[in-house]
Amino acid sequence: MISTAYLQVEMVEIFALIIIALVIIISAVVFLSRRKAKPTDDSSLLLFQQQIDNMRSEYGKKFEDIPSEDLVRELTGRMKILREWSIKSRDDDNRERLEKITEGIDELKKDGKEELLEFAKKVISESTITREEFQDIERRLDKFVGDDAKEENLKFLSELFDSRTQSTINWKCNLIKLLRVGVAPKVDIAKFVHENIPSDTANNYLKKLEKRGIVYKEEIDSFYINENYEWMYSYIDKPAWLKEEFERRDLMALKEKEYQIWLKNNLERVESGLLKEERESTMETGTIDFLCRDIDGKPVGLELKYPKASKADAKQLIAYAIEQREKTGGENFRGIMIAPTIPDSLKKLLSSHELEYREIELDTT
Repeated sequence: MISTAYLQVEMVEIFALIIIALVIIISAVVFLSRRKAKPTDDSSLLLFQQQIDNMRSEYGKKFEDIPSEDLVRELTGRMKILREWSIKSRDDDNRERLEKITEGIDELKKDGKEELLEFAKKVISESTITREEFQDIERRLDKFVGDDAKEENLKFLSELFDSRTQSTINWKCNLIKLLRVGVAPKVDIAKFVHENIPSDTANNYLKKLEKRGIVYKEEIDSFYINENYEWMYSYIDKPAWLKEEFERRDLMALKEKEYQIWLKNNLERVESGLLKEERESTMETGTIDFLCRDIDGKPVGLELKYPKASKADAKQLIAYAIEQREKTGGENFRGIMIAPTIPDSLKKLLSSHELEYREIELDTT
């Protein structure tokens, strides 16, 4: 019993010594490993610091050349302006080329229509119809061809709008757009507000349009555009352009008035010995600008246009001459178209009706 207990005590002591030895060995190994690792960490840090110093010495001057934020913002703004200007210039060039192409196409179409028109008139003139029937068909054919349609339409719109204020032109264009699907002033108040249309003024304007036959009204006070005036929709999409055209026409009207006054005082530019009569000559077809007498006493009607005569102007003179020559003693009537520019087609048309023309420039020097 005593020997067995003794052996157990000895075994415990040996086991404890082994554990203490292991602890000492492990601590020594960890300590030595840390001492070896520390020089390695210091060398890596020194290497990284050296690389940073090299970069600073190599790129330092380049960093100093980097522009300031204010300069970068200024350059960015200038580049934006340059880019916008470049885009606008390109768009303007493209628009100009497109307009030229469109004009060329319209001219080709017009030439083709005019040939068709002349052929149709020739066939009609050879048919057994009255002069009134012929003139009615001729007017319809001219409308089909659209000769001088743009100027005539702009003249009509200029008088109809009766304003050169952009805001007024805007709301009148908007009102006409609404008329396409019908507008009831008492019901469509919200539409008027949305389109900046003054209700009271618009009601008066609608009555004016109705009186001229441009719109018609149904029983519920709803207004609609007359189909004969639907051509207006091709002009009212750009109110600012419409204002420019109205002002251009106003300027031309002033120049034409100036042209008439100048020519009245310089009739010798038209023909030597020409004398203007004091009375006006108003016929069913209209009023001639100047009624004169030539050196032989023959009546001479002068139709003045500035800066260019149109086919509508020529037809007005033709109709006036026909009416004059049908009067008793009016067979010797002479009609003369006067303008700075008269197209060759009009010269031919006037000559075919035994009428004359003069191209005379305005000279106020």
